[in-house]
Amino acid sequence: MPKKNIKEEINIHKGHRDRVRDELLKSNFEAPDHKLIEFALFHTNAQKDTNPLAHALINYFGDLKGVLEASYDELLKVNGIGKNSATLLLSYLGFQKRYEQECARATPILNTTKDVVKNYANLIRNSSEEKCLVIVVDDNFKYHNHKIITLESRNNSVMLNFDECYNTFRGKCTKMFLMHNHPSENPMPSANDILSTKMFYFKLKLLSKRLVDHIIVTKNSFYSFKDYQILDNFEKEISSSTNLYREIENIENTLRQNIKKPEYNIPIDKTNKTLNIPIDIEEFKKSILKH
Repeated sequence: MPKKNIKEEINIHKGHRDRVRDELLKSNFEAPDHKLIEFALFHTNAQKDTNPLAHALINYFGDLKGVLEASYDELLKVNGIGKNSATLLLSYLGFQKRYEQECARATPILNTTKDVVKNYANLIRNSSEEKCLVIVVDDNFKYHNHKIITLESRNNSVMLNFDECYNTFRGKCTKMFLMHNHPSENPMPSANDILSTKMFYFKLKLLSKRLVDHIIVTKNSFYSFKDYQILDNFEKEISSSTNLYREIENIENTLRQNIKKPEYNIPIDKTNKTLNIPIDIEEFKKSILKH
């Protein structure tokens, strides 16, 4: 088979980058992983064919997600990837994180748990360590401020610092949403989650503030204390309490001692991303409130 001369090779690739760009614009960037990476690398490789580089990255990291989550040093291990290309690829998640933060700030009214999950869950749900997102709103549920806090680990138990969360309040804010992630992919609350939420609810009540909801998120689902009426039960306990300060002290002592309570692990139906609860809800709520 006769070899193609240089002119034929140039003619084959002439206009290739323009075609790739136009295809991506037309499809709104709905394209195979390697095609997106090939296009991205156009900007750091003026003359080189970036298609082989894109395939090399996919082969090394598995998929687009793996490429974008790779560290700077890991990217440089792929033959043909230089400092500029590694920096460019590393920047995309940084841009995405900033974009999500700006979207979160731009959401003025948070009327429902779904509003909060939709606009804020992506800030922490993919983290490999447990983090808490504190969101504060005013009486009209208008967003004012949020803060991400890495949870403290003590004796294999995760603790949430009340003072650090409370300092998120600004101006006329009176209400708080708590959200934290479970890297385990199980959104059901642990005993410590329940006790910590109870402590927060009681303390905020004493300070004339309100915990609107505590939401536990995973990559594919979430659990809402409000939706399961757990917070309503806390409110009833407050109404019948004779010494709320003593109740708070008892909760804090239990958390410090890290007494192991039964975990309420309920399977998740990942098909429709909703909780599949095969037990009686009322009995479930009664059981967790005993701890």
